[in-house]
Order: sequence, then structure tokens, then C-alpha cells
Amino acid sequence: MDPVALFSLFPGWRILVPTTPFDYIGLFNAAMKMKSPIVIVEYHQFYNEKGLIPEGNPDHTIKIGKAIVRNVGSDVTVLSYGSALNLALEASNQLANENISIEVIDLRSLDDASIDYATIGESLKKTGALVTVEEAQRCNSIGHKLVSTCELRWFDFLDGPSSSVNAPDIPLSVSRRMELFCLPSVEQAVSMIRKSARREL
Repeated sequence: MDPVALFSLFPGWRILVPTTPFDYIGLFNAAMKMKSPIVIVEYHQFYNEKGLIPEGNPDHTIKIGKAIVRNVGSDVTVLSYGSALNLALEASNQLANENISIEVIDLRSLDDASIDYATIGESLKKTGALVTVEEAQRCNSIGHKLVSTCELRWFDFLDGPSSSVNAPDIPLSVSRRMELFCLPSVEQAVSMIRKSARREL
């Protein structure tokens, strides 16, 4: 189960979701220096992955509340976090073969006070379309909140309705095979993002 939406119900703390070793170190160090209560959400899918770590200063920090653009594009803005980010990036790679350019933003900070709407807004002004990609069930996701806020703030820049890719609203099985069957697939993400890029929603 993805707990981010549950955590985000309660104001007053920070919710951080690092997706790389580099980000984990930087966000953890930043969290240690803050006085606010903070929760760092870990996804077990990352435990066996390797990646770059900061060189030199072991106190390297990443600013809390700053998203990062993982893939630059011009047709659709895709917001994601955690393990679903790999889903979004794989979908963007496949759609590149169809000459569809996807901008993938890794949110990293997910509490209401820390979401980087400045970066999101600049992207939407360029692409005019928004899709959120999460592993959480739709009833337990933050995608609808992101979509609602973005449509209120940048309605004039959007060419059509925004959409979300989520798991179905059913309890996830303890069976790994059944769990994978219930989680959203790359094919689902590709289909939804393609429709958004072609303004078919």
C-alpha cells in the first residue's frame, strides 16, 4: 500500500520521497537540520538499485520543497514520485519513438506546503497537458489533489482535462504476482499519456 495520501491528510509535517541514492542522502541530511516533523517514505523496489552518491562533503543537502525534472519534454507534463517514477520514465522513453515529448517531474516533496508548484507551473505553461502517475489506488492517491490545484492555477494554459494513472480501487494482494497484476503498468501509462498528448481525453 502507498501511504503518501494518508500522511498528506495531516498538516504540519513534511513528506519526502527520494528516488535515487543521491536524493536520499541529500533529503535525509536536509531533514536532520529541520525542526519540523518529517516522514521519509521508502519504496522497497529501490533497495536493490545502485546509483550515484554525492562526492566530497558528507553533509550534502537537497532543498526540501524543490522538485526535479527527470526528463525534459514539450507535449505533456507528467508528475510522479517514488517507484511510479520509473513507470513514468519508461513510458516517456517508449513515447519518444512516436515523437511524443514528455516532461517528467519527480516531486520529491509531497506535503501540501512543500509541493513545488513553481516548477510544475513552468512546465504546464510549456506543455499545456497534465498527467499524474502513481502506484497508489485512485481513492488513496494525491493525484486528484494535484490535478485540482493545477487546473485552478493554470487553467488558461491547459488544452484539455488532466488525467491520472493509478492502481484500481481494490485491496492489494499479499501475493507478489497478484500485486503486480493490480499495480498500473507501463502500457497503461503509455496509453493515458498518449491520449493526453494527442488531446483525446
